[in-house]
Formats: sequence, structure tokens, C-alpha cells
Amino acid sequence: MLIFKLAVAGLWLLFAASTTAQPIVAKKLFTSAQYTKVQLSPDGLYASAHFTDDKVNILYFVNLSTNAITSKIDIGKDYHLDEYHWINPNRLYVHLNTDKGPAEIVINKSGDTVRAVLVNAKGYLVDTLDSQPNHVMYAKRRKSRGKYYNLYIIELQALIDNDFDQAQQVEHDSKDVGYYVYDSKGKRIITGEYDNKDKTITIQYTTIGDGKWRTAFKLKDTEYRLEIEGFIDDQSIAVLTNKNSDKMVLTKLDIKTQQLGDVIYQHPKYDLTSAGFDAEGKLNYVRYQQHGLTKTRYFDKGKAHFIKRLAKTFVNQNAYIIEVVNDGNLALLYVNGSAQPGEFYLYNQKTDKASPLLLPYPELEKATFAPSKYIKVIAADGTEIEAFLTLPQGLDQSTLLVMPHGGPIGVQESDRFNKEVQYFASRGFAVLRINFRGSAGFGKAFSNQGVGEFGRLIEEDITAVVNQVVKQHHFNNRCAIGSSYGGYSATMLAIAHPDEYDCVIAAYGVYDLPLVFNASNYRSGEKHYKKWAKVLGEFDETLLDVSPVYIYKQLKTPLLLIAGREDDIADFEHTNRFKYQLQRNKHPLETLFYHKTGHGHATWYGDRHEAAFTYDYLVRTLKLNMPTPQQLDTSGKQAIADDYAAIADGYNFDSNFDSNVDNDKQKAFEYYQKAADYHHGRATFNIGARYHTGREIKYNVAKAIDYYQKSAAQDYAPAHTRLGRMYMEGEHFAQDWPKALTHLLKAQTLDDTPHNNIRLARFYCSAPGERRDIDRCLELMDLAQYKKLSKVVERQAKREIRHALASMIIDVKYTASQLERIQQFATTAFKLTTMEASLESIEEGTFNFIEGDGMAYGKASKYELLTPGRQVTVNKEDTRRFGLRFGVDISGIDRYRDTVAIIIRWHKITQSGQKSKITSMLYGAPRGDNWRAFRSFENIKEGGTWRLEIYDLTQKQLYSETYHISKVAQDAEQNVVQKQNVEQSVK
Repeated sequence: MLIFKLAVAGLWLLFAASTTAQPIVAKKLFTSAQYTKVQLSPDGLYASAHFTDDKVNILYFVNLSTNAITSKIDIGKDYHLDEYHWINPNRLYVHLNTDKGPAEIVINKSGDTVRAVLVNAKGYLVDTLDSQPNHVMYAKRRKSRGKYYNLYIIELQALIDNDFDQAQQVEHDSKDVGYYVYDSKGKRIITGEYDNKDKTITIQYTTIGDGKWRTAFKLKDTEYRLEIEGFIDDQSIAVLTNKNSDKMVLTKLDIKTQQLGDVIYQHPKYDLTSAGFDAEGKLNYVRYQQHGLTKTRYFDKGKAHFIKRLAKTFVNQNAYIIEVVNDGNLALLYVNGSAQPGEFYLYNQKTDKASPLLLPYPELEKATFAPSKYIKVIAADGTEIEAFLTLPQGLDQSTLLVMPHGGPIGVQESDRFNKEVQYFASRGFAVLRINFRGSAGFGKAFSNQGVGEFGRLIEEDITAVVNQVVKQHHFNNRCAIGSSYGGYSATMLAIAHPDEYDCVIAAYGVYDLPLVFNASNYRSGEKHYKKWAKVLGEFDETLLDVSPVYIYKQLKTPLLLIAGREDDIADFEHTNRFKYQLQRNKHPLETLFYHKTGHGHATWYGDRHEAAFTYDYLVRTLKLNMPTPQQLDTSGKQAIADDYAAIADGYNFDSNFDSNVDNDKQKAFEYYQKAADYHHGRATFNIGARYHTGREIKYNVAKAIDYYQKSAAQDYAPAHTRLGRMYMEGEHFAQDWPKALTHLLKAQTLDDTPHNNIRLARFYCSAPGERRDIDRCLELMDLAQYKKLSKVVERQAKREIRHALASMIIDVKYTASQLERIQQFATTAFKLTTMEASLESIEEGTFNFIEGDGMAYGKASKYELLTPGRQVTVNKEDTRRFGLRFGVDISGIDRYRDTVAIIIRWHKITQSGQKSKITSMLYGAPRGDNWRAFRSFENIKEGGTWRLEIYDLTQKQLYSETYHISKVAQDAEQNVVQKQNVEQSVK
């Protein structure tokens, strides 16, 4: 009998479920797995796993006898680990990608010691050749940038050295081969070619020593599906196809005749999804989706029995065998399910036990998830429809979210882990998903029944399931929510049943069905028509009857429309037309339009923002009760706070990944305030920053400091950094070096970024008396430690060091030796050739940026002096700046390789008495007169003075002048413009 450690985990899950489940933090849910690419060494002694997060990128090695991480390779954030393979128990082959192209390394492993060496050959690994230790099959690029390769069997060390003199070249009769695949079971080399003109794909193969390519099959684009599963023998291939059947079945294809032969296996109810064969060509297993879970049927009695035992142990979950090593004695399993985001297990055949190995999502370990319930409904015509209902486990908003899937043809709901479902379930919503007619996995006939049924039979199937669910469960509210076809379907459900739905959330949908056929000149013609006819059916006037744009008056339900302005699947025009009609009708409507988004988001941040906005819309529209901070534990408060902060962020930035919505500073402030109510450190800090600067709210230093201190108490690192700087500089506080150090050390402990490290370095270089520690200061600024992490981090560090050095050099009195050490550090870090400088060719005033056509056309971008002098009037145009343009001179003759640095400081004093200073360092070649010390007019709300000082690195002042800023009232500006327009029209 199998004994699993899962039994212990099951007890924990039972205990966890008896407590109140909490909202799940979206950032932990909508994210990529941290542990991926888990593999076992061939001898079964070690497991390897790739771990990555915001800071690190590491390949770990776990000793399976102790379950401890014993060694690692730090790949660095400049590299992306594409794939890797164990060649033997002591060596791994790793393929990396960088911004400069691919790179490959070999990891040599001796016990717990690992060492990486670079592969000097250029090409790619084809196979590890398990039958030939220390040899690999390798495709070597013929030319440095060519697209064709030669194939070799080569000893690994020779490959590392790029020495192919003794390598065995695998001959074949085609010189132009772009990729190779090796079938180790049949000892075949396989390649393929796609003919774009004839729309055919040709698969060829040869055997080592034969050299003659033979055609396995040639397939032209067809209406039916055909997928290769592998060779059965030299005369036949196994394929999955539905050419001669309703379902996807496993069929033999004769290589010589290119004809389909006998059916090897078919399931009476479901499409097959994959199949496998052993080395002798005997069928090993088939897979299909049943009740939303992947089912594997093994034909070997031993394996079949093992799979049954797994199913009994991992109830309502998928258990996959990833690989088997150590002569079949050790297996790596991966398990997931509707309430299980995923976990790796080790099965030991000798002990007949399986034990947990690794959680891909470690931050979700303590979260409680809601399982889904399989539902079967018989439609009016006798068709069987399956669905999945997920009920909340803790908070309960008594609201059913009916969630049609996209497609609608060829897409299938499953009972696997669904991030969106768990997000809403953890916040108290029940979620219903349906495999209506048109869905994949149930055969051609079932799929074809959905064609042309937009707003008709598909929605009838959904309604049949909803009716059964509401008979068994009571809900105070019901909303339809969906994306793509789901957005259209959600809208049509509410149109068809106006009294049964309380709101609709429709995202990335099509709402004008005739428009689908002729959205633009680029999307018309026969090919485009046929594509959509396979989904919508033939074009006719009845499409108007099921298009929300034309029947919008039948919609009685509040609606949230979500769309991407760059959507090239469901054109934004669909949403725009629907919005226009609804606004004309004064329908209760909210919109969420993303500027840099297509048919859904390209980043997890976008998914988190959309989920948070949708949740907030549901709560506001249905007038639901939000859980109070007192009702939630720490994680629950963080989840709600993060949601509000995400919404605020969306309103607050001009450009934010793919999730840029229209800016609204007032709404941003309101949602930051809501997030702060749930103890969100960053939101609390942002409110303080607004009081500090007077943006969107009246300037109030006392409130700013209060919010900074609250944020610091919530362990938000930038709040400690800000307070540390204020105490260090005596800004709004009496200067207090001990308090400054306390905050700066805490900031570094919470987040050891270059910003926090170098702020602390500035303390150690600036503090008086015994607190000054030049050694520690320079150690924290040493660029070597940041270069190891990534080029991006190194650039961040250099930027921070520039600002820190600028303040250190002009604000602090040093001994001669201390100043010399700091100057020497600056010289090394920025490759300076001199410390002294002077200014020349000075121009003061207001400048305008003129964008050029590029140097190829002889017109470079430049700043044009508009108004000379230091009397400046605020101008809000994005291209305007005020300040100084100048040249830098050094003693002697300027050389091209010379580099010099200067320090720029602006002192600002507003009419209301606000004071601030901005210090930075500029460096470059002392050539030309295009050095600039400019300030933008952005955020200047009142007049005052800006004093500009410039120093060289010897602390000598090179320039000191005051600019007087006057702010013209906006009304007066508009009156001037109107007067000018009138005068122009009279002329």
C-alpha cells in the first residue's frame, strides 16, 4: 500500500479550512512559478530546480537523502535560463539567453561542489545520448550568423573547447537543414520543413550511418486536425486525428502510402490529447480530459495499477509522472488541481512511498483555496453539458459570478488550478464555468454545434446550468463576467435575462457582429471571411439581432466595459461603438480602457490591476460590505490593501507596463487612502509624499511626517529612507544623526537595493565625529558587488552614486586624506581624467526641445533658447525647460578620451515658504557647449526662486545665480490666447 506524506498535509488542509479563509494576495497569485524546470539526476541522488524572483536567478541542487540544498549556480539577472539537461550524474548542459544572443554552459558537479564553464562552440544541443556517456549530439552552426547546421556526435570536453577534429559528423543528403530532433528510441534523426507557398509541412527522417532522408509524411493545411505522436516502426507513424471520426482518435499512418490506417485507440466520449509508445512501438499510454482533469490510461498492468493508486491518493487532482530515473526506482511527480496550485513529489518504488519535494509557488503555501465541484446538466435537447462551480470557503458575498469562457469554439474549461477563480472565491464570490456547445474535448459534433450560435444556443446552455445551480444554492446577487467571447456572452446573458443579472463585466469582447467580417481593409476578403464564418456562421442580417451594439436598449443591467486600445483580435472599435450607444441611452456604465494593451495583458501586473478594479466594481455596484481590517489577518489586510493600491497606481502613472489607463490624480489619491486604511505601507507613504509636495492636496509638512512615520511603522523601506535623509539633512527636523542611522539601517535591512545601500553610504561619509566611516562608505558604493547581480542593477547603482557623491563633496568638510579617497573613488567609478573644471559659453533662460529627424537626415535634436535671462514665466508645455546651457573646459588641450565631472545643485524656495534642494553629478567629455542644468515646469504650482550652483570635484564653485519664477494664472493665459485668436481672425 502506498503511504504518502500527503496524509499529513491533508490534516493541515482540514485544519486550515476550519478557520476563516482570507483573501489571497493578488501578487502571490497572479505571478509566475518561482521554482521551475525541476529534474532528477540520472543516479537519483540529486534534484535540480531553477529559482527566480525579482532579485535572483539561481539553479539549485538538492541532496535527496537529506532534502537540503547543498549547492547552487548563480546565473545572474542578465541571463534567462531557457533549458538544461543532465548529461550524466556529474554534468549538466545549460542553454541561456541574453540580450546579446544565446550562450551555453556546462556545469561540472563533484559531490556538492559545482563549477560552470562556457561552451565555445556555436550551435545547439540536439540530444544527450544516454547510451554514450560524456558524448552529445550537437548541431554546429556552419557560419557565424548562418541559419544552417552540421550534425555531430562529439565528446563533451571537445565541444567545450570547440574542437571538432575527432568528432563524428552525421552525414545526410541535404545540406540545408535548420533544425534536428533525435528520436533515441528509434535511433532516428528527424527534421521538418514548412512550405509557405503550398501551405504544407514535410517531416523527414534518417538513421545514423544511412544518410538518406526519407519522407515520413507531407501534410497540407486541412479542415481536420492531425498531430504526430511518434514512430511505431519504420513503416508507420502514430497520429491523433479526427479526419474520419467525431473524436480525436489514435490512428496508424502508413509512411509509404501516406494513408491513415487502423484506429489504435479511441475514447467513446472524449478527444484524446496525447499518446506514448515504448522502444518496441507498443502503445504505452493515452491521455484525455475527463470531468476537467487529465486522465492517463496505461496499458502496462503495473503502470496502470500505479496510476489508480495515485488517483486514490490525490483525489480530484492531476498527478503527472515527469520523469523516471535510477533504473525506474525513482519518479518525479507533479500534482495540481482546482484547489492545489502545484507541488512536486518524489515516488520511491522500493519503499513504495511518495513525499513532497518542492512547491513551485512557495508564497502560496499557507493560502486556503476553494475546490471546484463538477456538475452535469442535460439540456432540453438531451445534450450533456458539464460545468464547474467554485464556492467561497471563508468570506461569503452571496454572489454568483457566471463566467463564460472565450473562443467560443475550440476552448475548454478544466478543473485545474485557475488563478482568476481563486482570486474571486477568496474574496467571497461563487464562480460558475461552463463547457457549453462549441467547447473543445468532446468531439467535432459537439464543437460544431457552437458554430453560429452567438447569443443563441451557447447562452441557452449556460442558462440551463445556471438554473440548476440556483436551485441548489441561494445567492442574493448574480453577475455575468467574461473576457473575449466571454465578454460578449456575459452581455448577452444579461440582455436575455434582464431580471436575473445584477451587473455585467465584459472584457475584450465583440459587440458588433457584422463588423467582425469587415473591421478594416486589412481584415476583409475571402480568407478573413472564412476564418470568422467557421465561428460565427455565414454573414446575414440576423447577426444584428444578437449584436449588443444594435440591441443595447434591451440591456437593463449596470455594465463595466474593459478593453485594450491595441486589441487586434476584438478591435477596440467594438467597445467604442457599444460605449457610445450606452452613453447615448444614459445607461449605468463604467469603462476601463488600457492604452498599451491588446487582447488581454502581457504582464502579471495588468492581470492584477484588472482583477482589483473588477472586484472594486462588484463591491460598489452591488453595495456589498467590504471586510474591515479588524476582520482580516495580516495576509488578508495585505490582499485588500494591494488591490486598492493597484487601482491607485493605474491612475497615477503616465506609462505603466501594459496597464496604462487615463491618469486621474484625484482618484489615485482616494484609492491610496483606501489602501492606507488597510495598512498598506507604500500607499501610506504616497499620501505623505503628496502632503510633502502639495500635489493634489494642500501642502502640510506635519501630516506628511505623520504619514511617513506610519509607513515606516508598517516596514515600508522608502519611508525609513525618507525619514533617514530628513534627519540627516535637518529637513523639517532638528538634525539627528543617531535617528538618521536607525532609519537608514532599517531601510537597508528591509530592502538592500542600490538606493538604500548608497543612501547609507552617504551617511557614513557625511556623519560627524566617530560616526563617520569612510571605509564602510566606499564599501557600500563599490560597483563590483552590483555588477555581479546584473547590468541593470549596476546602472542603478551608478545613478545613485552620482547623486550621493554630489552631496558628499559639496556639503561635507573632510580632512585632505578623506577628500582624496572620495575623489579617487569617483575617478575610478566614472573613469575621470581630471578633478578641476571651468564653465564657458553660458546661456541662461527658457529653452524649447526641438526633435530632429535623426542624424541620417542631417537634423539632430536640440534645445532652442526661447527667452534669455533669469526672469522665467512658467510654461506647462512638455518640451519647455528653464536653466543653464554651457560648455565645460579643463586645463590643457581637450582630448577625445578625457572625462570630467561637475556637480549641479538647485535650491528651491516657493512664495509660500517651501524649501528643497536637488543635487546631482554630470560627467562626460569636455567637448562642445551642450551641457545642461535644466528644470522642468512640471508640478510648479506657484512662483518663487530657484538658485543654481555648479561645482567641480575640488569643491570649487563655478557658477551661482538665482532664477526668479513667476506663475501666470491659467485664466489669464487663456484670456491672452483668446485675444490673440480674435486678433488673428480680424486680420
